[in-house]
Amino acid sequence: MLIHLFIKWFFILIICHIVNSTSFCGSPPLVKLECYQLKNNRLHRSYRNGSGIPSDGYVLFVDAINTITCYGGAAAYASSCLMDEETDRPILGFINVCPGNMGVHYPEDRISIGVFLHEIGHALGFSSYNFAFMRFPNGTPRTPRDETRKPKYRDKYGHYIPSINTIQKITRRWRSAAGWFTKDFYAFVTPKILNAAKKHFNCEQLDGADLENQYQTGPIGSHWEGRTYSSEIMAGRIQIDYSVSRVTLSFFEDSGWYTVDYSKAMKWEYGRQLGCDFSMKSCLDYAQIRRQQ
Repeated sequence: MLIHLFIKWFFILIICHIVNSTSFCGSPPLVKLECYQLKNNRLHRSYRNGSGIPSDGYVLFVDAINTITCYGGAAAYASSCLMDEETDRPILGFINVCPGNMGVHYPEDRISIGVFLHEIGHALGFSSYNFAFMRFPNGTPRTPRDETRKPKYRDKYGHYIPSINTIQKITRRWRSAAGWFTKDFYAFVTPKILNAAKKHFNCEQLDGADLENQYQTGPIGSHWEGRTYSSEIMAGRIQIDYSVSRVTLSFFEDSGWYTVDYSKAMKWEYGRQLGCDFSMKSCLDYAQIRRQQ
């Protein structure tokens, strides 16, 4: 009897430990399964099974804890934590707001609102990790899957690689103060995003909507390229005149996970109607072209 109780206690302890140790979304510990513990030779339920997340639902945890990331100067950070098993749509995410790093008085308060909207975008799936999980409108994966239903290919760092029907590497002739060279960009080429970017910049020849490619973020970043998308809500730095543009809303439609109300798009002035010279060439090249006009 004693051995039987010990085995039962040890098994339950291990199960509860596994559930607790793997169920975190930001800082709060989560228990995804009903769990029992042995107390006074009797089983007691520690956590009940919940009702689950609705098929069209999303759960967002918001916290305000000083972390190492906060000490590095971040105003906030976010991520998705769990995706729907059938569609890959993010269904659980978190935002951590760094206490003391976000202003509450004008103009900082407007930037703080922009930061919060920006982080919601990441939690909903605007992140390099999620790009390889995007879906066609009919629900099929844009990127081929392996036998585990995960994206088939990874780079040398272990990051999932999206299919070329989603993101492509584009090489452009580039001009700087040091001279001419070629520069690689990773850019979205999905239909809604590309069409929205072409219309905004007034550039029918635009070959992709560029993502940031800074050293810290890797070749495929989680923000729009700041040179051409400054003041857009999903650029890397939030401006006081931020805009939730049709380009970002188009990402959410092209993801295959969301239905988008484009009437909610904000007016976005940066780069508007400046043509292909602005959207496809370097700042130096664009400035010299304008001076010659």
